[in-house]
Amino acid sequence: MVGRVCLKCRTRSDYVAVTDLPDLKCEHCETSLTVSQEVEHHRNYYYLCPKCRRQWRLASVLPSWNQLFPYSGLAADQDIHR
Repeated sequence: MVGRVCLKCRTRSDYVAVTDLPDLKCEHCETSLTVSQEVEHHRNYYYLCPKCRRQWRLASVLPSWNQLFPYSGLAADQDIHR
């Protein structure tokens, strides 16, 4: 799950959809990357290079929300401690 928060007021949190993610090029071959959730069966977003087959898990290159923003009420399944 990837969330977003208004950087100006640091409120108004929401979930990020595929259409919200930027278009990127592969840093190795300059091919346009595609975005997929199929790698982990709809659990994470991945950027995939169709040419050189490299992939990047989006969550692995983003900071955890609590490192940048105050608590906003937006939660992922793995954030809930039982």
